[in-house]
Amino acid sequence: MLSSSIDPVTFVVLSHRLHQITREMGITLERTGGTVTTTQQHDYNASLYRPNGEIMAAGETYGHHVVCAGLAVRCILERFGRDEIDADDVFLLNDPYLADIHQPDMYVISPIHFKGPLVAWSATFVHVNDVGAMTPGGDSPEATEIFHEGIRIPGIKLIERGKLRRDVFDTITRMTRQPEAVGLDLKCEIAANNVAKSRVQAMYEQYGPELLDAVSEEMIRYSEA
Repeated sequence: MLSSSIDPVTFVVLSHRLHQITREMGITLERTGGTVTTTQQHDYNASLYRPNGEIMAAGETYGHHVVCAGLAVRCILERFGRDEIDADDVFLLNDPYLADIHQPDMYVISPIHFKGPLVAWSATFVHVNDVGAMTPGGDSPEATEIFHEGIRIPGIKLIERGKLRRDVFDTITRMTRQPEAVGLDLKCEIAANNVAKSRVQAMYEQYGPELLDAVSEEMIRYSEA
């Protein structure tokens, strides 16, 4: 039973619509990605978060990354602060000491604003083909320290005010053995986040921020119950 005054039918419709956005994000990842990891192994996740990093809607693939990506959102908030987060910024993080599971899982995180305020986040991850670790592919069972396991990114702007930071993008991809494949994975994540932003903003335009905030808050309580 719902604890709030939200109409039960409205709650079901909007909560399922948020879930469908995460599914469309996953479809976008698969259709724009070109690596086996994305298109066949489905080693990715795509989810939505409330402004503070709480889960709004979880994607269907690797579910254990849903909470980790929420931690990544909070790391971005703490690292940059809301005043330094532009509506068209996109962030990258893969540090397992902060949020990630291991370095090959690259989290791409986008803020979603509606008529000014930050209303949500979208976050994706793809297990990329290589991160420059001591062994190809990033899985290094003989590693004795984290520095053997590839590049570690604590949260940087990959896109700033809508423009790809080519110097950052090239630096990251060229520290890997497969720069073209890694670059393609990052781009398909950006595409999925762009889809999420468009769909979420359309929902806020149709239903208003007050109702959607109440629905997303109630989804958390309902799941706990």
